Amino acid sequence: MVDSSNQALLLQSRRILIIGGLLLAYFLVDLAIPFTFEFRTPHAAVALLGLCAGQLTLIAIWAALAPGSVLLRLPWALSLGTLMWYGLILGNHLRAALSASVFGMRGRFFEPWLLQRPEALTLGVMVLISVTLLQVPFWLMNLVFRWKLVWAEDPHGLERHQFSLRHLIAGTILFAILLAIGREILPKSGKLELISDAELWQLFSVVLAGATALVSLPAVTLIVAESRHRLTLGLGWIIYMLLLSLAEYSLLVFFGGSPPPSRRLEVQLTIVLLHFTHGGSVIISLLVLAFAGLRLARPRRTPAMGPPGTN
Repeated sequence: MVDSSNQALLLQSRRILIIGGLLLAYFLVDLAIPFTFEFRTPHAAVALLGLCAGQLTLIAIWAALAPGSVLLRLPWALSLGTLMWYGLILGNHLRAALSASVFGMRGRFFEPWLLQRPEALTLGVMVLISVTLLQVPFWLMNLVFRWKLVWAEDPHGLERHQFSLRHLIAGTILFAILLAIGREILPKSGKLELISDAELWQLFSVVLAGATALVSLPAVTLIVAESRHRLTLGLGWIIYMLLLSLAEYSLLVFFGGSPPPSRRLEVQLTIVLLHFTHGGSVIISLLVLAFAGLRLARPRRTPAMGPPGTN
C-alpha cells in the first residue's frame, strides 16, 4: 500500500513538472515575442508567432477536449488565455525598459515602444475571440466523434468526469487572482477602452482563428492516427502545409499586390515558416502531454452507447 501511494505521488509530481514545463516554455515565448518585432529579418518573430498560435490551439484543445465537464474546464482555459495575454504585455514592458535604460540599446537594436491601455485591452480581446472561435472544430471532435483527452491509466475516463469540485474551485480562484493582478500588469497610460478601429482587429481575430484551425486540425489528426499510418500521414501533412502556404501567398498577392521580386522568396518562406512552427508546436505539445499520461482517445462503440454525438 505504501509503495502504491509513493508511486502515485511520484507519477503526479512527474506530470506536474512536465505540464508545468510546457506552460512555462509557452510563457517564455510570449515574453520573447515583443523583442523580435524590430529585428532586421522577420524570421525570429514569425517563428515565435507560430509557437504563439500553437499555444492558442493548446488552450482551445483543453477547453473542448480535457477531462471533466465544461464547467470544470472553463476557468482553467480562461486562466491559460489570461496568462498568455499577460506574457505578451509583460514582454512589451521588458522590451521598452531594456531598450531605454538597462543596456542602452536605444537606436542600436530596436526603439522602445510601450503598449497603451487601449492597445493592451484590444490584444486581450483578440486572444479571447481567437481561443473561443478556435474551440469550435475541437468541440465537433468531442460531440460528433467523441474524442477526449484522458489519462492513460484510466480506461474508464472516457465515460466519467476525472476532475472534482476542488479543481473547479482551484481554477476559479486562479482565474480571479489573475484578473486581480491585471491592474498592475496593464499599462498605466491611456483610457480603459479598445482602440478606435477595434472592429478591424476583431475581424483579424476571426481570420486568425480560421487560419489557425486550418493548420492545427491536420496536426491533431496526425497525432490521433494509428501508428502504421503516421508515416504516410506525416508526408501528406508536409505536402498539405506547403499547399496551404502557397494558397495563402496567392491570397496575399490577390488582395495586397505582389511583393517586390527581391522579396518574393522571403515572403513565401516566411509563410511556410509560420505554418510549420505552428503545426509542429501543436504536434510536440500533444506528444508532451501524452508523455505525461494525457492522451487523445475515444470510446469503443457499444450497442448501449448509440451513434456518435447522442450521449
